[in-house]
Amino acid sequence: MDIRNAVEKRIINLSSLLILSVGMLNITTAYAGFFDVCLQSPPGTINVTKNTTVVNESVSLPDAPCCSPTTCQISVDDGVKLEFINVRVRAIAGNVRLAFDGGENSQLKIRLSKLSVCDNDIYGFSGGVTITHSLLQDPPGDRCDLMEIEPDGDLTIEASELSTIYTMQLNSPGSVKIEGSKIYAKNKTYTGEINIGTDYDNSIVSRAVFVKASKLVSGGNIVIGADQEAKVLLNQLSAKGAVNLIGNPCQAMLNIPSVSCQ
Repeated sequence: MDIRNAVEKRIINLSSLLILSVGMLNITTAYAGFFDVCLQSPPGTINVTKNTTVVNESVSLPDAPCCSPTTCQISVDDGVKLEFINVRVRAIAGNVRLAFDGGENSQLKIRLSKLSVCDNDIYGFSGGVTITHSLLQDPPGDRCDLMEIEPDGDLTIEASELSTIYTMQLNSPGSVKIEGSKIYAKNKTYTGEINIGTDYDNSIVSRAVFVKASKLVSGGNIVIGADQEAKVLLNQLSAKGAVNLIGNPCQAMLNIPSVSCQ
């Protein structure tokens, strides 16, 4: 088996975990009507003050007036964990944002969910953010902004797909782990960028980065960087611009095409 087939098989096998059944999970808490305040005009803020698991919720967020984007804001208190399991959120039109903000030592977990809204921005959450077996994507149209998933704690993305027509920012001051996932930042009109562990100016943000068996497609550059260890293994990396890998140490193996660390 050649390298390309091995990489593609690894990505397919990990991505196929998306079909896991919610019925197999141990659910201890549920919260009905979680998104109700975001159905108002203008939408309010969802304040999460205790550990909350949102299960099997499905909601369509109403359109905002032309040229005036609105935000469904979810604010999580210090020390509180918010978890989505089999949650479906859809923006009827392309100018409604979803944004998460977590307090000190708070946690966010998104599992088996589909969030088709603008941006899907995530900030705070020094207790860490985990996204598994999920799809986060811009809705149709071109009125969305950047997708910025930049928690204060560690960031883990596994067997998921993240897609934006603009730039994708995936970083944290701690570690970033991406495995068996698809990351897209491209559009026919706009030049998207993928920044993992780095900021817009390519400055290093994350302590460590691990990207394995994933597919990254960018309309511009792909930059993967860490202040300390960076591992980039068994990936498909497609960029119209450059692919830059930075780490100390830095390891890049069995990627397609073959890339070297700076």
